[in-house]
Amino acid sequence: MLVKIKVHAIGVNRADVLQLEGKYHAPDGNKIPGLEVSGIRIDTGERVFALLSSGGYSKEVEVDERLVHKIPEDIGYIDAAAIPEAMVTAWLNLYKLGDVQNCSNILIHGGASGICSMMIQFVVIEGKQVFTTSNNIEKLKYLENIKNCVTLTFEQFKDDIDKIHFKMDLIIDILGGKYLEQNLSILGKYGKLILFAVMDGKISKINVARILMKNLSIIGSTLRNKVVEEKALLFKEACENLLPHITKGAVRPIISRVYKLSEFEKAHQLLKSVNNIGKIVLIAD
Repeated sequence: MLVKIKVHAIGVNRADVLQLEGKYHAPDGNKIPGLEVSGIRIDTGERVFALLSSGGYSKEVEVDERLVHKIPEDIGYIDAAAIPEAMVTAWLNLYKLGDVQNCSNILIHGGASGICSMMIQFVVIEGKQVFTTSNNIEKLKYLENIKNCVTLTFEQFKDDIDKIHFKMDLIIDILGGKYLEQNLSILGKYGKLILFAVMDGKISKINVARILMKNLSIIGSTLRNKVVEEKALLFKEACENLLPHITKGAVRPIISRVYKLSEFEKAHQLLKSVNNIGKIVLIAD
């Protein structure tokens, strides 16, 4: 069943920028970007957030009811718009694929992004040691305030890899490129590397023997192009298992900037500059 939502706020994602640049077409063929919104469900009047494949940059959207959830009472529309994509991505990569509950040391690259900053918080509430990277000193200072979060610049990660005296159980990678080999070198036996973006490039040179000798797993992960039934199940599971932590305030989306929908180009420029700490959100004009 499809339901209509009057949009109040829209979460901005890198996929939106790539879609408008012609580099990442929407699986449903929609030309309008936007993967997540918050607003009012028109048939019931409830405040809701929703996960979309596209089309969120609108005043009204139509979405499968299975991808819609009521907004917790103490959360506003702006924060709610920043929840769906990050929360479900965290559930997919950390829990379903990464088995984070049975890991001790987790590395999450690019921890100041909207999605990865939420992932870090979920790792922390699991009582695990989390490491993260950025090339922006201000971002690293911000992330250092998160309990059990150790920060590294990308140069430190690349140059000081031998100084890490223990191995990672799980690495969440948004980089790919030249960093893939360093990632594999610090994974322990049976470790997993989950790749859900390739910001450093699509081509990597790696020592494949390392994968064999340590029984490593490299897993590619995307959420947007999954069939509706699979996405709906992940959304349901994430809402059941992770949303309570957000409702209690143990995990919250970090909001970098808020723009009007008509100013989406400014939002995209900020995202492309990688100077944001947390999520960028648009509000409907």
